[in-house]
Amino acid sequence: MKLAPMASLACLAVAVGLWPASARADVVEWLYDVDVPVATTASGEVDPRRAAGRALRELLVRMTGLKPLPNTSAVRGAIANPDRYYAQYGFVTREGQPAAHDDSGVDATETRLAVRFDTSAVLDLLRSAELPIWGQDRPRVLIWLVLDRRDAPREVVSATSGDLPAKLHKAARQRGLLVELPLLDLPDQHLAPADLWGGFGARVDTASRRYDPDVLVVARLHEGREGAWTVDWRLRDPGDRASEARDLSYAADEAESLRWAIDRTADELGRRLAVTGTSTDVMQLVVTGADTPPAYGAVLRYLASREYLEQVEVVGWTGTSLELALHVRTDASRVRGLLSLGGMFGSGDSGALSTGRPSAHMVWQGSR
Repeated sequence: MKLAPMASLACLAVAVGLWPASARADVVEWLYDVDVPVATTASGEVDPRRAAGRALRELLVRMTGLKPLPNTSAVRGAIANPDRYYAQYGFVTREGQPAAHDDSGVDATETRLAVRFDTSAVLDLLRSAELPIWGQDRPRVLIWLVLDRRDAPREVVSATSGDLPAKLHKAARQRGLLVELPLLDLPDQHLAPADLWGGFGARVDTASRRYDPDVLVVARLHEGREGAWTVDWRLRDPGDRASEARDLSYAADEAESLRWAIDRTADELGRRLAVTGTSTDVMQLVVTGADTPPAYGAVLRYLASREYLEQVEVVGWTGTSLELALHVRTDASRVRGLLSLGGMFGSGDSGALSTGRPSAHMVWQGSR
């Protein structure tokens, strides 16, 4: 993304964001870091190029919100030639599960390829292939997960529920999600599985407040008589019933149902937050609160690191307000929502803005 000066000034108008102005989200620092099992050839030799291709595929799923990826020549060509897109790689050894025929009880180890991808190269690929871009600013998701197994009482999964949290976080990392399970300690004891089985309700909202999430998910996993699973999934913003999305699916086993719930969450958030579009438009942005040279610099550095902005041009700085032109491939309302997501900007006063051009007024709340 480029920063550039600009000579002309323009009037601004505010746009309505698609995401709650109070949402803060977090920056996913590891978004461009992927590790996958090392592939081997028929002769048993390590094949890092093939593994790097799988790593790039996983990254593209994270950054587009699309699973499966479009089967285009651009995507196929990139995965076949992944060395164009990574900055560095290395081999790491991690603990794995013992083989099915191994009854020793000792965990096996596996060699994995850890790849750090080059941000600029990957963004160039996404733009040239006209794929959605979902950047590092991502909402924090609190998941209320209810298991209804045939041979056990209904259970609300907590952050300490055996190996389930690890499986959930592994699936979430593959999609670039920041997820959290409830602690189910004393403050959560008033919430019963029956409260969650009915979906969102007052008790769910009350119990969720202490975790301060950006997004709530309630997923109900039910094991049927024949061993097949039904997944009832719901997502919404805290306190906003109008934002609720619902879906239902079937899975062969518990692990598949858990992965589906994570994938459905990522699909929905990607749909809401990924920037799409085949042409670049210019929107005007007025920023107040950047009233010192350090704050001015901080605003420009922050905007320069946002993947959904292709170029930022400085229109002018009066000492009390900074006027910018943003080159984007989406509408102004989505950009305003994404800026609010990062927590560094708040909504400004739109009363003085009067132009038909896509625009917004934001207040800098970051470092000064």
